[in-house]
Amino acid sequence: MNKVIFGVIGIVALLAGAFLALNLISDQAAEEFIVEAIEEQAAQAAEQAPETRILAPDFEMTDIDGNVLRLSDLFGRPIVLNFWASWCPQCRAEQPGFDLAYTERGDEVRFVMLNLTDPFREPLEQAVAYIEESGYTFPVYFDTAQEAGVVYGIRFIPTTVFIDADGYVVALSQGAIGESGLRRGLEMITEG
Repeated sequence: MNKVIFGVIGIVALLAGAFLALNLISDQAAEEFIVEAIEEQAAQAAEQAPETRILAPDFEMTDIDGNVLRLSDLFGRPIVLNFWASWCPQCRAEQPGFDLAYTERGDEVRFVMLNLTDPFREPLEQAVAYIEESGYTFPVYFDTAQEAGVVYGIRFIPTTVFIDADGYVVALSQGAIGESGLRRGLEMITEG
């Protein structure tokens, strides 16, 4: 019985230590990890034969004026597809960086800031009010039918997908992405 108790205490202590260690990792170390993961995904995509590349799943979305369009309507230029919600603290934290990137590169890259709209947790009115109050200039779209979240298998937000001009997924980042990770993702879809 004592061995079981000591075993449980040991496991709890190990988990607590791991939790503390993860929380102590600096933002820069986390950002470096994200950049490395994005670069690894890009290297793997470059090695794949064209027929094994993944075409970005298509879906319908609505713009802030109520116009309906499909993601595939935007192919022809690279796309940064970001899944977000106004109630998500990490989403809010990364949006100033996306707004700056849009200001700097919006003429060559399409930014699709896709709100995961639903009638209970993220009503359309709430999302629109948040964007208007924040003063962001990037284009905002709404997944009012919850189609995009399903076809992309979104389980965590924010999630950012980097798509090349031909509509192929180059890299994906789950969790808040910092300036260097966003910059690296943009480089991957604009260089070529």
